[in-house]
Amino acid sequence: MREKFYRLYQFNHWANKRLAEVLKIDYCEEGARLLSHVVNSELIWYGRIKDETHHPIKIWELHEPFLLKVYAVESSLNFFQLIDTCQDDEFFKVVKYKNSKGEVFETCLSDILFHVANHGSYHRGQVNKAFREAGKEPVNVDYITFSRLGKL
Repeated sequence: MREKFYRLYQFNHWANKRLAEVLKIDYCEEGARLLSHVVNSELIWYGRIKDETHHPIKIWELHEPFLLKVYAVESSLNFFQLIDTCQDDEFFKVVKYKNSKGEVFETCLSDILFHVANHGSYHRGQVNKAFREAGKEPVNVDYITFSRLGKL
């Protein structure tokens, strides 16, 4: 299980980083807002998993491109470390946390890890839609493209 999650988060890192780099060169505010949301969500979810407030970050807080890339890298490093240090049975442990409305939930760690990566894919599609609507070229951040590039 560790290998599959590690690969998924390698893809997640590649895609976030790729979009952040494009935003530094060819800024699109709506694209930056959406990618900021992805990275903010990752940092917030990591804090929930670790039962700590990792960042005083807001879910829809907008970041300028340089900081967006810094947060994207920080988030990736957090999740890589989490996945690397998780024993196989720990992927099935239940994480108790509060959502942004203060409601308490309990969810299996593996489901949270899948959700975080899937959430990023969903919003990266919206980033590309924002690029297109702003007259900019969308960025191919499909998993199959990452796979074909032989990214490790």
